[in-house]
Amino acid sequence: MVKVRWTQRAVDDLEQIHNYISQESPHFASAEILKILDCEELIRDHPKSGRIVPEIGSPKIREIIKGSFRVIYLFEEAGSASILTVYHSSRLLKGVE
Repeated sequence: MVKVRWTQRAVDDLEQIHNYISQESPHFASAEILKILDCEELIRDHPKSGRIVPEIGSPKIREIIKGSFRVIYLFEEAGSASILTVYHSSRLLKGVE
């Protein structure tokens, strides 16, 4: 089991996602955020379960796909992981490393 930390960027991403989706459906926005937050438990219990991010190619930077979103995290062998960003899969990935 590893300790999982959310970066400020990832927290900001969640807020922006919620704000955008809630314009159409506050209920659906909350449901999407809860699905994304579930990734924390998976990362905590199985940190190597995410796939290596293809655009980066580093075994330390992995992702879990939840619906339309990519939850990108950095796994440190020292027993910790940092969720770096939550990205909509239709967007090009930039500036994660």
